Amino acid sequence: MLRCEPVVPESPHDAIWQDWRNLMPRCGERHQLFAPDWVRIWSETWGATGHWSGHLVLLAVRDEQSRLVGILPLARPRTGPLRVYATGGHDVPHRGIVCEEWMDRDVGAAIGDFLADQSWPLVQLGPLRLDSFPDQAMLRRLRERSMVLQPTAWYDQISLHAPDDWDTYVRSVISNSLIRDVRRKERRMRSDGMVSIRHYRQPTAEETETLFRDLAAIESSSWMATHPDAVPRFSNPDLCRFWRELTLRYLSPYDRIDCWVMTFDGTPVSFCFTICDGTTRFVIANNYSRSVRRYSTGSILYWQMMREGIERGLRCFEFGDGHLHYKQRWGACVDGCRQTFTVSPSRLLAGAARMTRQLTSLFSVRVPV
Repeated sequence: MLRCEPVVPESPHDAIWQDWRNLMPRCGERHQLFAPDWVRIWSETWGATGHWSGHLVLLAVRDEQSRLVGILPLARPRTGPLRVYATGGHDVPHRGIVCEEWMDRDVGAAIGDFLADQSWPLVQLGPLRLDSFPDQAMLRRLRERSMVLQPTAWYDQISLHAPDDWDTYVRSVISNSLIRDVRRKERRMRSDGMVSIRHYRQPTAEETETLFRDLAAIESSSWMATHPDAVPRFSNPDLCRFWRELTLRYLSPYDRIDCWVMTFDGTPVSFCFTICDGTTRFVIANNYSRSVRRYSTGSILYWQMMREGIERGLRCFEFGDGHLHYKQRWGACVDGCRQTFTVSPSRLLAGAARMTRQLTSLFSVRVPV
């Protein structure tokens, strides 16, 4: 029989972190990126600033031998006197339950029972993949326990399942017009100035500092500088610190980061920031300076990123949530969805939370959660 217990880590040396590391080899490929290092670094940086309070609670599921078989990290947003918990670990591609294979439904049900037994007024879960067995088992158990589940957001997941080689991809997936457009824009750009493209993979500490300095400069000169709804990752000092620390302490040592940075006449002007996990590449962010908009630098870097990935043996490219837009030109399509939920013991509290979110969206700047 499984039991779920809350663990509040107090230091990087707490046993729960090593238990979580020991769990990872027994999890499926989809869970590998959502590792303890990601959550711990997030809780020490961005998770302790701005919207978040720094309070982390790990819902640990153990079997009869006290072996960790599943975990769900929760964090406390700053919500005044109202005690609210939300899934922690900003910007991880899959934010949900991590569990041992073949125990997913039991782990999800155990976490659902734990949440239903608490006196917490509100819990925000997600974004959750709707094809995730443990997450669906948790939601099903919450409904069985008469908890109120209020869907709060829905995101299409945009993905590409690539062929085995680059030549096949070029011939059968992307159009000739895209190929001609990328080549024409790059020739034009190189004729107008000096173009350099640097591929960062496992950057050193010194290279990491250079990389994030360039990423911040590009974001600061992009559309994000003036758009009221922009959520910058690298020009926001607190959020940039999270990504820099994550790169130094986790992504680079485990060979998970690939980033392309383009300079034009010596000035950083465009980037494509990605993370690899097994045979999957997650495109986290791409942007460009408004000064080079006419060159379609994003497409030039996408060409480099896609070719390197396919030739390396990557087979799935996940482009995040949202609209297909330009991603469709590269062969991407809607491949599932993610959803967030507010969980509450009463409809009154769920309705109050929904009204608070609506008012907040009217009078405050968006913050990434």
